[in-house]
This record gives sequence, C-alpha cells and structure tokens, in this order.
Amino acid sequence: LHWTYSAHSYSSCSFRLRFLSTAVPSLMPAGNILRFRFFVRNDSGLLVLLFWLFLMALSSFSYFLSVFLSKQQSAVYMGFVIFLVGWIMQTIAIFGLPYDPQYFYTRTGRAFFRIFSCLPWCPLIKGTLDLAAATGSDKDPGIRWSQRSSYCQHIPDTAQQPAYDSTTTYVDYDCVYPLNQIYINLVIQAVVWLAIALYLDNVWPSGSGKTRPPWYFLLPSYWANHRAGTVRHLRKTDSITSSTDRRSLESHRGSGAQPEPASRGKVRVAADLQAPPVRSSTPESTDADVAVVEQRKAKAVHGEEDEDVTAEANKMKALLKYRIAGLSKGSRGLQATAKRIQNLQDAASATDHSMLDPNVQLAVEVFGLSKVFKGPIGCGPNKGSMADFWAIKGSWFGIQEGQLFCLLGPNGAGKTTTINCLTGG
Repeated sequence: LHWTYSAHSYSSCSFRLRFLSTAVPSLMPAGNILRFRFFVRNDSGLLVLLFWLFLMALSSFSYFLSVFLSKQQSAVYMGFVIFLVGWIMQTIAIFGLPYDPQYFYTRTGRAFFRIFSCLPWCPLIKGTLDLAAATGSDKDPGIRWSQRSSYCQHIPDTAQQPAYDSTTTYVDYDCVYPLNQIYINLVIQAVVWLAIALYLDNVWPSGSGKTRPPWYFLLPSYWANHRAGTVRHLRKTDSITSSTDRRSLESHRGSGAQPEPASRGKVRVAADLQAPPVRSSTPESTDADVAVVEQRKAKAVHGEEDEDVTAEANKMKALLKYRIAGLSKGSRGLQATAKRIQNLQDAASATDHSMLDPNVQLAVEVFGLSKVFKGPIGCGPNKGSMADFWAIKGSWFGIQEGQLFCLLGPNGAGKTTTINCLTGG
C-alpha cells in the first residue's frame, strides 16, 4: 500500500503540475486580446508565476483539509466555510490590514500578518493589488520582472525618497511586502501544506481505522525495497491458511460434519437465497435455474461450500505458492515454479488452471483477506470487552486485467469493507 499510495500521490502531483502549467499561461492571451492594462503593461512572467504558485499552494492546502473529511457532503460544507473565510480575509486585506505600514509594524498587525501568511489567498490578493496599482492609470508603466523587489520600498519621509521617472518605472514608497517575498511565501505554503497532508494521511485514522505510527517515515521498511517484506507476508498468509485448513479438516472428520463455508461462500450463497431465480423464455431453462437456486439453498442449510467459491479459493492458494517461490528466487524461480506448479498438492482440486498460467495477467490478487473490527470496551453493567466483528474472514479471489468484476452480496456481507481494504480507504 505504501508504493500504491506513493504512485497515486506522484501521479496526482504530476497531473496537477501539467494542468496548471497549461491552464495558467492560457490566461495571458485572453487578457492581451482584451487589452487590459493589468495584463498588457505588467510583465507576463510576474502574472503567470503569481497565479501558478497560488494554485499550487491552494491545491496543497486542499489536500491538507481533505485528510479530515470522510464524506462528500462534509467537503461541500467545508468548501462553503473556506469560501466565506477567504472572502472576509481578502476584504480585510483590501482595506490595508495587515500589509499597510501603519498596521504592519504594530503588534496586532504582525499577528495578523503571520496568520495571513499561512493561507494561500492572502498573498494572492496582496500581489494582485500591487500589480493593479502599477497599472491604475494610462500613464502607469506596470512592473517589470527585474523590479519585482525594488518597486516596493518603505520610505515615509518624502525628502529621502529617490527621484525616478514615473513614465518608465513604478515605485511604491508606502509598501512593505513585495512580489518577490510573496512568491517565496507561496512556494513555502505549497511544500509545507503538502508535506503535512501526506504525513497526516498516513497517521490519521482512515474510514476503515487503518493508521501508521507517527514515526513511520523513520522506519527502514518504509523506504527500502519491499520484495523481502512481500515474501514474508505471503509466507505468513500461506502458513496461517494451511494450518487453519488442516485443523478445520481434522475437526470435521472427527465430528462427521461438513466444513464451515468461507465468508465469501456465505456472501455468494446469501445473495442467491435473496435473489429470485432468473426467468427465461423456455420452460427447460426456467426449471434449471430454479433447480440451481434450490440446490444452493440446500447446501447453505447443510453448511456446504459453494463450488465456484471453492474453485476460486483453490486457484488463489496455488497461485500464492507460485508467487512465494517466484519472489524468493527471482525470474528463474518463476520459470522453475511454473514447471512444478502441476505437482502442488493444494492445486490438485483446482478445476481451472488458467489462473496459474503466467500469461494470464491479474490486476488484483487477494490472498486470505480478513478484516476484524475490535469490539468496544464496556463499562458499568457491560464491563469488559464486547465481541469482535469479523467483516471479512478469509476471502480469496483474483480479477483479470480488462475484466468487469462485480462484488455481490446482501447487506452486511462485507462488500464495502472489501473495497475499502483494496483501495486503502
């Protein structure tokens, strides 16, 4: 999941960079065609960089907020609140606080400045106001790239203000926060908010309760090659499955009862019990469909396993050994294992060996997936821990690439939990 999440993060950041690099420069031709002084007289690089860095910082800030949201409706409310807060803060900035020198050098003004410097829209409004002031009249020349810092100077005494040609140069002697510092601030926001978002997304509990320790980035396993870890986890799964199957088989041989069906078999049988038989135009097919449903009902009553689920589980168990051998020995191990795969004892009951064909590409391989929700600890009359709830218990299946896969089952069968486990939700 670490590498899956990293790939998702990298692809998301890459898409964001490509999108902004294309969308932001497209504003310039529109402004020049309409002959707005704001676009014509100010340096294009200043405008593009300001808007591009603002959107980068805003995207990182959005990622940070999304960590605390688990429902789409919550995102709507959060977006509306952020819009109101941003609108109020931009209005305050327009009236001078905290970027006007009369507020900037006061204790209250510095406090507001630190707060405003943490939010992407505040530096944006300051930069936009400076660029607009530099093109406020027909005689104002705008700001050049080389003047991104020098135009902003705080010299209140007019006698000490150097002379300049207002037709070719724009200077504001009542300014304390130039564009160059605004760009640096937006870069820091984009990096810091993204780093915080990535960290909290790992340590903050997800919808399924999955978390990492706060020091996860210090663990060698987080950065090192995960081949050895993958082999170790697959071997553990194979060992647990083999021992569980042996105990279950010995127990039921002694009692004469049928083995308990796996959770995925229960899902399949329960779905068949709820769904009405499929009707067709011919009486023969109708009777056959009804017979299939009745047969599965009888198997469910007697606790027998569904044939399709059993075959799928056997194929995935054989594939598990195939993966273990291949990862342990490299590419030669894969070839050698492919020759010996027919002799695997666990694959003897598999009816379809196509799942063991190396040419069959699986997009998803699920080996013994289980998920338990720990029971709450009661108090008073209910003192002590309550029973744990197994949402998934031993699910085995594979999904081929390009295949439409449907996960069916009644309410409470574990469909949503399965999807959440596969997607990291």
